[in-house]
This record gives sequence, structure tokens and C-alpha cells, in this order.
Amino acid sequence: MFAARQPKETSCAGCAACRSRDCPAEGGGDGPVLEGRGLVAASTGLFLGPIVLAVVGAAWFDQSDVARLLGALAGLGVGVAASVAAAAYLRWSRRGSTSAQ
Repeated sequence: MFAARQPKETSCAGCAACRSRDCPAEGGGDGPVLEGRGLVAASTGLFLGPIVLAVVGAAWFDQSDVARLLGALAGLGVGVAASVAAAAYLRWSRRGSTSAQ
């Protein structure tokens, strides 16, 4: 039904039919924003951040079971929002670094 996409060659001239945003012919595709330890630290923080904040929220509101649940949900919500904001910042900083060249 759909034709399989062929891998792009490095000698591509960047025609209008090209779907790649990081065309090697245009000098794009400088590589990932994060590599090595930075990638591990960022992915760990984005994954564990909401979990840690949920535990902190549950411990902070330790008056009753309902308060503990609401604290955990509030901490989880703050952690997820912070992770989404961090991911958006990484995308934005990547876009800004490639357009400045």
C-alpha cells in the first residue's frame, strides 16, 4: 500500500521532495544534543524526577491516607510538568543551535 522509504544518500541535493529535516547536503544533522553522560543524566532525571517528587509529596502530607494520596498525585503532577518543560527546553535549544549556524 505504501512505498517503503529508502535511506537517504549523503550525496542528496536537498530537493523539494526530500522529507528529511536534517539534510546532509544543507549542512544539517550535526548530531544529537546530548551524548554520553549528559544523555544518561538527562534521561534519568526526566524519568526519576516525577517519581521522586511523588514520594516527597506523599511524605510531606502525612496526616492521613487521603492527604498522602493527594500529596503524591500533586508531586507527580509537578514532576511530570517539570519533565515536559525540560524536554521542551531541550527541543527549543536544539532548534536554536541549528538555526544559528
